[in-house]
Amino acid sequence: MKSPLYEVPSCKDGAVPTRTPSNLTSAHLDMGIDVDLRATPTSGDRSQLWLTTIILVCVGIPTLLAAVTGSLAIPHNDAWSHSRIAKVFGTTGQIELVGWNRSALLGQIIPLGPLGRWVLAQQLFVVVLAMVLLIVSYLFLKSHLGTRLALFGTALVGTLPMFGLLATSFMADIPAATAFMLCVWLGDKAIRTRSIPLLILATLSGIWGVTIREQTLAVLAAVLLIAFLKWKGRDKWLVVPVGMGAVVVVAAFEYWRQSLPLGDHLTTSFDAARFDRYLVEAVLTLALFLTPVALSISRPWHWSLAAWVLALTTLGAGVVSGLKLNIGLLGNYLDPAGPYAVTQTGITVFIPALLWHGILACACISAALLVGTLITTPPRWDQFSGATIGFLTLGTVAQAAVGQDIFDRYLITFVPLILVGVLSTNRPSSNTAQRTISAIAIAGLLVFSLATTAYGTARDAARWHAAQELADSGIPATDIDAGFEWVGWHSGQPKTAAPSATGGWASAFSDTRACYTVASSQLPAGEVITTHDYNTFVLFGDSTIWVQSTGTCA
Repeated sequence: MKSPLYEVPSCKDGAVPTRTPSNLTSAHLDMGIDVDLRATPTSGDRSQLWLTTIILVCVGIPTLLAAVTGSLAIPHNDAWSHSRIAKVFGTTGQIELVGWNRSALLGQIIPLGPLGRWVLAQQLFVVVLAMVLLIVSYLFLKSHLGTRLALFGTALVGTLPMFGLLATSFMADIPAATAFMLCVWLGDKAIRTRSIPLLILATLSGIWGVTIREQTLAVLAAVLLIAFLKWKGRDKWLVVPVGMGAVVVVAAFEYWRQSLPLGDHLTTSFDAARFDRYLVEAVLTLALFLTPVALSISRPWHWSLAAWVLALTTLGAGVVSGLKLNIGLLGNYLDPAGPYAVTQTGITVFIPALLWHGILACACISAALLVGTLITTPPRWDQFSGATIGFLTLGTVAQAAVGQDIFDRYLITFVPLILVGVLSTNRPSSNTAQRTISAIAIAGLLVFSLATTAYGTARDAARWHAAQELADSGIPATDIDAGFEWVGWHSGQPKTAAPSATGGWASAFSDTRACYTVASSQLPAGEVITTHDYNTFVLFGDSTIWVQSTGTCA
């Protein structure tokens, strides 16, 4: 048995190799990891307390915000389609697609069973999965980096700007990321311990992930490939039937899913400019997520001339992209107009232009610091982690190359995998000033994340409740355009077209009309019926929802 953290010394004449404390300590120090051989149960209790705190802050607070506003019981963003499919399945036991569900989805719908008929139950299910995601991310990082850095990395995952909103909605991202990281953690343990039962569990979690979003194929392939390459003897060949079984199950699932009517099937069209834009935005978005890491490990005074040149080139390219070419961060949740603003009617401003440019500047500086640092001290992944992030990167790049949209929320699983390679060779600085700056950066990400969550939660609830009040007055729900979630959820038909400039989201569904609009700003056409004021960030701030009659319906 071998661990990726150290190699067992070879012995002659049948002697049994031993692992001494000194060997363990030196091996870990070679990886840039502090090992406290005097660790006591108290240190374990403290780590559990810190992990619990991270979960309460990163999942608990968003859940509380969603519950207080009523947002926990209404669909959000693209999740209206997921919720409709789950509701029908929970009520009738049938799978009925709605024309807007590119991901597999079914792995997050079928486990709910009859509970799927309630949006509240759907989203509480995702809340639980968000907690599991943070726990398994911590366990995976701990096995490679030690307790302190694992807590640091877990906090980074939990403070991603879109994490709170995703954790409290039925979007596929948190369920998919949870299955992905569960497969990573179990697969890592299986490979290191040569455990067939753990390999089977890892494979099952990977298959589950594929039935939510095909991205999990990356880790499933890495688990089976590295187990086959590293194991010897009988164990090596036991991997084969496990892998063959996984291929058969995944292929059968895909064949069945693609045969369902009203699916949102893959279309391909390569656009070089769009592809380049996605790559730049993905790099800058990941750099923003890793800002606390960049600030804690970078030591520019130790860089070579080549590292300085490449770092400054990266900084210059990022600034030009953001200011001149209008290429910044991957959208959907990271948007000056607010998270998934394109799904709503009206104009909103979540992040003022000056602050948004400051965020872009942070991303550019972080990218430059990471480039300079990693040129000086390259990252190092073990075989399994390296294969996983390699496959994940290739899959994401290929998705962009064939013309599919890439969103900020697709990058969640990159964070723990990147940390394993980067922090294995680059220890955070012990310099007090540098550690303070890094702490301020992660606090800034937390504030950004909670602000995004509060803003999106309050706005979604205000729009939905205003539309519901209109419907309660006797107006058919299908005569109200209150944004993509409202229109999609209340329509009795699948989405059949793109929304038109004049018809709004209602024009995407054949049985829906925009007789009334519920918008975040006053629209130029139509009579104002009423307005609804609400707190922009749940507890403070002033915003207004405008309800108007378009006068286009007889």
